[in-house]
Amino acid sequence: MLTAPISGLLLSVPLLFGGISSARPSVPPEEFTLTVIVRGATQEGGSLDAALFASADDYLKDDRVAQHLTRPRTAAVDSLVFHGVPAGRYAVAAFHDANGNGKLDKYIFGAPRESWGMSGNARPRMRAPRFDEAMVEVSADTRVVIEVKR
Repeated sequence: MLTAPISGLLLSVPLLFGGISSARPSVPPEEFTLTVIVRGATQEGGSLDAALFASADDYLKDDRVAQHLTRPRTAAVDSLVFHGVPAGRYAVAAFHDANGNGKLDKYIFGAPRESWGMSGNARPRMRAPRFDEAMVEVSADTRVVIEVKR
């Protein structure tokens, strides 16, 4: 009756070699660049700000930005480049911080005082664009143009 010792040996072999796993080694997600071309800022100086949002739940929440970029405004058409963006659906909000105070200035009822825009160039009246209206699909290096307006 050799079945008991043989079956015990067969069960211990995988333990000697680190176990048997059918899982594939994890491969890091492929990452891309998302280039944002900003057009339409009419005032000189200040900075351009862009925020990348990775989901509808995070959208337009300052504390839930996937990436944020700021750079001095140097021309009528400027670009900002997000690096290391995994494939997925995103929305980008951009604005021209004309006075350089680091925030989008607003009127008393919340309407922006400075030029702003969204990916998809959605500009509904009386509300902010929804995530699905501003969504951009990233599955390769991607370029979007955002027209900023007051």
